[in-house]
Amino acid sequence: MKIMCSLKVVLINLAALIVLMLFLELVCRAFYPEFKNNIFNEYMTNGKKVHYAEYFGDRRRSPYEGLESEPYDNRNLILIFGDSITWGYGLDYEDIYWVKLQRLMDLYQAKPPRIVPSGCSANNVQDIEKLISNVLNDYQNQVKIAIYQFNFNDIYPYAREELKQTHEKWFKKISEWRYSNMNKSVFLRVLQHYLGELRRIKSGSCEARGIDALGVYSWTFGSSFLKGESEKLWEEFEDSIIYLKSAMDKKHVKFIIFVSPLLYDVDTEGQHPYYNYLNYDFSCATVSPKQRLLDIAKKHGIEVIDPTDYLKASFERRVKAGNIVPYYFNADENHFNEVASEYIAEYMMSRLAGTNN
Repeated sequence: MKIMCSLKVVLINLAALIVLMLFLELVCRAFYPEFKNNIFNEYMTNGKKVHYAEYFGDRRRSPYEGLESEPYDNRNLILIFGDSITWGYGLDYEDIYWVKLQRLMDLYQAKPPRIVPSGCSANNVQDIEKLISNVLNDYQNQVKIAIYQFNFNDIYPYAREELKQTHEKWFKKISEWRYSNMNKSVFLRVLQHYLGELRRIKSGSCEARGIDALGVYSWTFGSSFLKGESEKLWEEFEDSIIYLKSAMDKKHVKFIIFVSPLLYDVDTEGQHPYYNYLNYDFSCATVSPKQRLLDIAKKHGIEVIDPTDYLKASFERRVKAGNIVPYYFNADENHFNEVASEYIAEYMMSRLAGTNN
């Protein structure tokens, strides 16, 4: 009898929990539609299907499944190396900036070059050193331009002891499972968002907040308490840039740096939803990364393509017209969406026109 009573209590509580979860799910779907389909795994990004094909012996994103890579004989090539932005985080294949750039070239150039991308999450300039030599050696007579996509989180100490846990296999597996499965529930996705916000220190001095003051950008912007470490990482970055420039020069390849804009440089009035929700404090910065990058480029004779002002001007026109459209994903200051991708492709087209013949 006691067992039956206990079982009945458990079932009633379980049913109540299920009803509560369903209620919370419906509420979140109604009030937080922006968090729907935030599903990420190997074959899905932000709820959009991801396909792959073999290009240059490497597995890269493809428009659809089963597509055979086209031959590149007698075609000039543009290599683009980058991180999750070049991979196409959150975007359908057709909306990735370099795919849109390829379409523009196909439309307006008599003999358009082919873009060969290599993008992977968390790639930085050191990773690109390892990737670029194989393609240059195999297609050295066809490669005319190589573009490195710079992200403002590229100056980052991946080997730092207290940061290693984020790159451990077990941590990555848990994260992958969470993004792929838990995010199917809007309630759980919303819960993750606000719990992630709560565990950060969002106020106080730069020193008191530590890494939370500028997050992954702490080293790129030289957060005051990391000034020495930041300077060392910037020096290592410049050494890598020198190496890449030298490798390109030997193969007679034009080396270009493409700057991927941050939300804060495009939307300066906080019009985006969840704008700076972690309260990054850029007064903690001791480095102006854009100027530092431009100085390095000028010093070593490297062209820089920076679409920030072009993107900012278009966004401000939308604001003045009262037709605001987000240019970045929700609660994400780093990954631009398909709207911004279009403008970036336009700007890159204008800068690359006539340089690849």
